[in-house]
Amino acid sequence: LQQSSTDNRCIKFANVEEAIGNENIKILYAGVETGNNEDDFIDVSTDIDLIFDFVNLTSENTISVGFDLQTIKGDVLFGSGGKFECVSNEETKLICKIPKNFLGNDIYAINLYFHSDSMRGLYYNAELLTFEVQDKKRETGYLGKINGFIRTNLEWRKS
Repeated sequence: LQQSSTDNRCIKFANVEEAIGNENIKILYAGVETGNNEDDFIDVSTDIDLIFDFVNLTSENTISVGFDLQTIKGDVLFGSGGKFECVSNEETKLICKIPKNFLGNDIYAINLYFHSDSMRGLYYNAELLTFEVQDKKRETGYLGKINGFIRTNLEWRKS
């Protein structure tokens, strides 16, 4: 990941024949989107949508899709996924939201994987997407890097 630390926030292909994948899964589009201009930086205070548009080429209509979010140092912060109805030979679009103020400033990679309903591996792509989250719009007085893998915005109150 350190070798490819520049943003690779989006991949897209015009058709299944050009798409990356294998005989089971073809990825037409994968992107890290914020609702802002694609060239804008991603701030820690921005919601992030991970979008995966793919074609299931197997005869199974239920596919397990998930990802691991990895730091530049190779640490896996967390994984997320689920089983989805993905009709064979049809395009499926899945969106996973990472809420604002959840990730710290760092460079991240998305390791994407697909499994059959019985958890047989269908396709895996390490570092499919890479992106950087920056801390530029902070409202508090402290300007250093906040420690930890996950950026927390916990409620504080005086009793």
